[in-house]
Amino acid sequence: MSAKQRWLEVEKRKRKRKNKYLTFTFIHLLLFLFIVLFIFQYAKKSNPSDLKDSRNYYFLMKAIILAAGYATRLYPLTKDKPKALLPIAGKPIISHIIEKIHKIPDIDEIIITSNAIFYKQFNSWLKENQNQFTKKITIINDNTYTNETRLGGIGDLWFAIEQKNIQEDILVIAGDNLFDFSLKDFVDFFKTNKKTANVSHEIYNKENAKRFGVLELDENNKVIEFEEKPENPKTSLISHAIYIFSKQDLLKIQEYLIKNQNTDGPGYLIKELCSKQDVIAFIAKGDYFDIGIIEDYEKANEIWKQKKNEIQTN
Repeated sequence: MSAKQRWLEVEKRKRKRKNKYLTFTFIHLLLFLFIVLFIFQYAKKSNPSDLKDSRNYYFLMKAIILAAGYATRLYPLTKDKPKALLPIAGKPIISHIIEKIHKIPDIDEIIITSNAIFYKQFNSWLKENQNQFTKKITIINDNTYTNETRLGGIGDLWFAIEQKNIQEDILVIAGDNLFDFSLKDFVDFFKTNKKTANVSHEIYNKENAKRFGVLELDENNKVIEFEEKPENPKTSLISHAIYIFSKQDLLKIQEYLIKNQNTDGPGYLIKELCSKQDVIAFIAKGDYFDIGIIEDYEKANEIWKQKKNEIQTN
């Protein structure tokens, strides 16, 4: 092959590669234009409010279940068993709570506080039931051994925040709460309002309200006053020990503990916060029990057994 023929062959291969490259580029350009057109058409048809809801749908949150108390008012039931593990309709109270939390996509971890006495029992319960739960569950030991040395609800809340280095919004639930309303609805309520929130319940009986934290609201469900177990309740709207604190509230919990000696119920924290910022009430419907005495436990067990039987019958 002469030099000229070799040169022509090289040029031929160059033109072939160039044509191949141009074809490849053209196909990718068409694909890009198709994607842009598709996005444009989708955005044009979409409802702006739907897009807003989509952006607000996923919030990273932690759930904290406070279960480190000694429940002396429920003796002898809780002498050797934590209150959160007492069975209701054949299932521990805490399992009922976790079933509700599992329906909230925003929550990626559930943290349970325990005292040192019942820490092993909680771990045994988790080991036996782990296959029923889809979310990560962590049990932490607050290292107390007696009712007299307990950290209290607010103390245990801050203990969990510190131990897990939590920096997200938190859903906080006392481990003796039994209820049939949707926790997901409560979380959606918080996401819409973006303010510290407290679940409440109208019981229409001021005498019974004396056993609970009592709320007074304005026309927008903003908490204007919180009284913990008042002798003369102004309303019969009670506070549940179910709250959502924003990440901006976390340091305020520490500040409260520095300034105040009462570390028991988180309701005292709500009382402090609502005097300084907006706290809103989510008014729940349905059955609710704060299981503090044996009579409450027996009644709750009876009602939840009826609910279970109704579901099985239907």
